[in-house]
Order: sequence, then structure tokens, then C-alpha cells
Amino acid sequence: MPAAASTSANLVDPRGRDFTVAYRIKPRLGDASVSTNDPAIRATSTTSALALAKKVNVRGEEQTLEEAFKAHRVYEESCKTQQIFHDLVAPLVPFAVLGGYATALAYGQTGSGKTFTLSQCSSLLGEVLFEDIAARQTRGRAFSVELSSVELCGDDVLDLLDEGKKKVKIVQDADGRSLFEGANAPAVADQPALEAALHTAWSSRRTGATEWNEASSRSHAIFRLTIRNASDPNATPGVVQLVDLAGSERASVEAKNHSASRRGESASINKSLMTLKDCIRNRTLSDGLASMSRPPHVPFRSSPLTLALKEAFDLTTKQPTHTVFIATVSALERDVAASLNTLKYASQLLIAPRGASATIALGANSRPTILQWPNDKIIAYFEKKCGADLSQAHLIAPYENGATLARVPEQEFVDRIIKATQGKWGHLRARKVYIEWWGRVVDARTLQRKDDQAKWKEIVKQRKARELQDDLEAAAQA
Repeated sequence: MPAAASTSANLVDPRGRDFTVAYRIKPRLGDASVSTNDPAIRATSTTSALALAKKVNVRGEEQTLEEAFKAHRVYEESCKTQQIFHDLVAPLVPFAVLGGYATALAYGQTGSGKTFTLSQCSSLLGEVLFEDIAARQTRGRAFSVELSSVELCGDDVLDLLDEGKKKVKIVQDADGRSLFEGANAPAVADQPALEAALHTAWSSRRTGATEWNEASSRSHAIFRLTIRNASDPNATPGVVQLVDLAGSERASVEAKNHSASRRGESASINKSLMTLKDCIRNRTLSDGLASMSRPPHVPFRSSPLTLALKEAFDLTTKQPTHTVFIATVSALERDVAASLNTLKYASQLLIAPRGASATIALGANSRPTILQWPNDKIIAYFEKKCGADLSQAHLIAPYENGATLARVPEQEFVDRIIKATQGKWGHLRARKVYIEWWGRVVDARTLQRKDDQAKWKEIVKQRKARELQDDLEAAAQA
């Protein structure tokens, strides 16, 4: 099948859906004993793959069972990584620069080409990113880029940009976004700086020999670029990240000759992948959503991996998201069982509710809470609270709106009030104002959660109406 012409503009469409699923079939190279004419996995079209598995029935007869799998795009053995990057990863860059949260994951059995695919994509990322930023800077915008990178080994989270690979934590900030607490996050000013930092991170990955791969990745790795709009300090930072998942293994086959420690390592990897699968399954629940008073529970906190990737599965995210899931499979007959597992795992994402992740906005009858206040209203609030003593109100909130001011730590907040009153107020009096402010922030967050639940029913209702309209249009065209 000839390589498909590029249609990346339609293939990865953050406005049309929030997940894109692709399969990449690894070339069968370097094995003279393998027939190149009879692949166990092959692309039958640009959106379909066929798996051929040989089985022996109860009468001892060999049979070939066929199973087809759909995807948004299937890449055959002859496809180059540059095409995959152009189709799947490059469109995520402008989305992230404008404040979106973009993720590209690679999943598959050990030795199926996950790390090769993502490492090649990361080497191409810098040029596209800084070209996009340069084009926007000519229009008066300024951006900064930071790189952070961690690997997850069991419950340990290690900083890949630290020479000693120090342990760090995955936490959530006040807005629920995942952060790598304690990890290095150097600023990268241009393409060469980014490439050098990414090379350091990739080189620090933990590898080990498995049944099929002498240098298999034995950890999950996340390479996260955070893009900040320096022209607007209140803007939500955009993110584009590459996630190289550790190779999945079948304990009865790949791990049979491993040591006890290696078997434990494989079990930990498979457990985290199953947790990720649970998040996918819960996210893709579609039956009965209209009767739910709140979004389905997605167990982000069950493992460090899913906590780090929570934005990719959050149904009521406050930030637009798009996730590309690249399932890598081997076309070799010996790997067909593992390849089938990979395809079944990835194909579940295709039933993800269309437009399920919905940015929660204020309803027509909703009253803006303190978290939605602009800077001028914040200034007016503190002028009223502090009275004539507040001679420099702008020192309390130099630029922040309600949401960003709520992230300022208590001590810094109190110090700002003292400075804004030119020392007329002491610590206790300033802290009293802070405590009252923080009480209003807590009340606003409580109201927002209740409002989110009410809006969830409307989101599901609208989604089901869109699905019904799509089905009617498809039936009319049949």
C-alpha cells in the first residue's frame, strides 16, 4: 500500500476531537529467516489494520484467524518517522503555543519501536516550535519555553535532567494541573538548546535486556515542554509533551528467564499500564452518561503515571487538550499475540466520546466568582477593604486576575499588603485581610464544583445530540 498523502490538518484536529489514535507497524529488518511477504500485521488502508494469528483448533488443525482494527491513521512498514511527526506531532505545536495541553504517547510491546519513534519526533520538534514562536513574536507576542523530564520506575520519579537523577514528586497545583515538584526545568531559548537538553534526558533513560530487545526502556519517560506567554502573565501556560511508555511484557513468555528483581520490575510496569488502561476505560464510558450528575470518576491518583497524565483524561478540564496515542506493533509472526494486545488496548480510545472533554465556561445565568474577576476588580476590592491606608493598591496585584492571585502563597500575599499600605499595617492586620480573601476563594471553588456538575449534564446532552445528528447524516449519505 503506498504511503498516504499528508492530511495532518484534518488528522489531528483539536477542535473536532480530543484523541487521535494511530498504529505504526515496525519494519521487519535484519532477520533473514522471516518472510517479508507474509506479515502477521499489515495495513489494509490508511485507517485499518489486519492481524493474522495462527491457532490450532481442538482437532489439531492449524487455522489462521483474522481480526481487523480501525484507527484514525495506520502507518505501514515503509513509512518514515518524519511522516508520522508531520501528521501527528507537528500540528500539536501551535495548539500548545496558544495555551492548549498536547500529549503524544507511544505504547506497545518491548522492541516494537516506541522509543525510536518518539526520540526521532523529539529531534524534529525544536525546529517547528521555535519557527512558530518566531512568527508570533513578529506580531508583538513574546514566549518562553521550559523543559522538564522525568522517568517513572515503579513508585520512584527521577529527574532525567539532573546528573544524579534525583527523586522528585508528581503533585497537583491549586488549579489541579500536574507538576514535577523539585525537578529541573531549564529555560531553552532556541532549537540547539532544546536539542541538547533533550539529548541529555534521552541518554539518562533506564534500559535493560528483555527477551526481544537488548536495550529495552525499563521505565516510563515524560518529556514536557511548558510554553509561557510572556506578554500576558495571566495566560495559562501551554504544554506539549512526549510520553515514552515502558515496553509491555507477558509474564509467561518474556519474563520467564528474568531474575526475581526483573520480574518485579516487569510486574510494576504492567501494573501501571493497566492503571492507565483503567483511566482510558472510565474516560470512554458513554452509555448512561445522561443520567449522571457528575463526570465519570477517572482514577488519576492510582499511579504516578496517570497522575502525571491527568490532563489527557480529565473530562471537565479547564484547558483545551489533545492527545495522540501511537500504538507500535511488530509485523513478525512470533509477536502476533503481543501485537494483538497492543491493538486491542489502543482501539478502546476510538470509542472515546466525541468532544467529551469540555472546557467549563460560565453559563448565561452564572454570576462570576472571585476567581473570574479581572485585575481592575481585584484592585477595587482591596481598596474597599483597606480604605485610605492603601496608598499603592497595585502592589497587591500588579497584574494578577482572581485565578492567578489565588496561587500567591500566604506570606508573599501578606508582605504585599504591608508594602501597599507603606508599613502602616502590621503582619496580623494584613493576615486578617488575607484570611478573608482566602475564604472567598474557597467559597468560589466550592460553587464552581457544583456549577461544573450541573453543566456536565448539559455537556452530555449536547454531545448526544451531536452524535445523533452525525448518525442521521451518515445514514442519509449511505
